[in-house]
Amino acid sequence: MTFVHLKKDQFFFQLGTLDKALLFQLIERYPLVPPNHFQTSVHPEKDLESQFINDLLIEERQENKKKLNGFFTSVRKFSGAGEEGSLLAISFSEMQWLLQVLNDIRVGAWIQLGSPDESGMERFDEGHQLNEQSWAMNLSSRFQGELLSALDQAEAMDSPSTEEFGSEDF
Repeated sequence: MTFVHLKKDQFFFQLGTLDKALLFQLIERYPLVPPNHFQTSVHPEKDLESQFINDLLIEERQENKKKLNGFFTSVRKFSGAGEEGSLLAISFSEMQWLLQVLNDIRVGAWIQLGSPDESGMERFDEGHQLNEQSWAMNLSSRFQGELLSALDQAEAMDSPSTEEFGSEDF
């Protein structure tokens, strides 16, 4: 997945055939963070606030899942399914939402791996022994990086360069 350009409020990304297939496969895993992972007390089953938060989270995830299904099956999102792959067009708000979905997948995979620290992750990456969770975590990180890089580039396009101002302005 590569950022191509920004036109009005649409970000355009080139996705090769493999990238598109991997993104679809990754998105199917949503949600991965267990709903009871975010607890407000030691005994969440007795805490009404925790139960309320869990219920809201479950409802939000169901809505996100429906939105994901519609989002990636929308004809207007992808254009040109040639040898080079497809062009994905998403708005700023859709990008923020997609970043949240990818983050849920990345963090959920990390939790399923036992929440290892950096040195603990090395055992999953050594010898190219990738299991499903480390695959999902690494791939979602890669897609998140591409999206964040596009946001950085768009921000740089909007920011005036220091050359436009005289040195006395600084």
